Amino acid sequence: MIRKIILLALLAACITMTGGCRGTGNEQNNGQGNDKNVTETGTSMGGASIVRSAELNLSGDITARMIAPKDASTTLTGNCSPDMWANFGIQFNHPGYVWIAVTIMTKDPIQTGQTGPVRLEWVDVSFFSEDMKSHQFRGPGSFEIKEHNAAPDNRRMVGVIRASGLEGRQDAEGKTIDAEFDFDVNFSCGVIK
Repeated sequence: MIRKIILLALLAACITMTGGCRGTGNEQNNGQGNDKNVTETGTSMGGASIVRSAELNLSGDITARMIAPKDASTTLTGNCSPDMWANFGIQFNHPGYVWIAVTIMTKDPIQTGQTGPVRLEWVDVSFFSEDMKSHQFRGPGSFEIKEHNAAPDNRRMVGVIRASGLEGRQDAEGKTIDAEFDFDVNFSCGVIK
């Protein structure tokens, strides 16, 4: 069990530390003022409370509709520089789970203000349950940016991530899920200067 906890901590650290989303520190965050966890290259290890809304709909071996709380427990973590691939995700609390995270890694950079489809390396949907079990699902998927405002004083990205047949790993081995994740964050890949 200790090995699972260590692996989850390492996974979270790897997801957080890889890549490059630029922040000015002037992001709006659900009325909480400027989030000091936003850096020039993304977010700090703890993430940033700049998520306006997030909803995860699942079918398959896990069927659920999970809405992220609109509080500091819902965070954006990772990086999204316009000059390299992006690796970021949203983590939130939900009854029965310590945390849930939806993370992507792109094949190409997301340009400042870019909208439309974005090619992905993978989609990862992970759950860490209160009974200390790790349910991780990973596989191919799609990402579409519906709105992407990169003005320094008004950053925002609205998008949807979709994936079918994500394969289970760790405690979820042999299981599959389909996922659709809609999100709205006060963040952008790069800033218009």
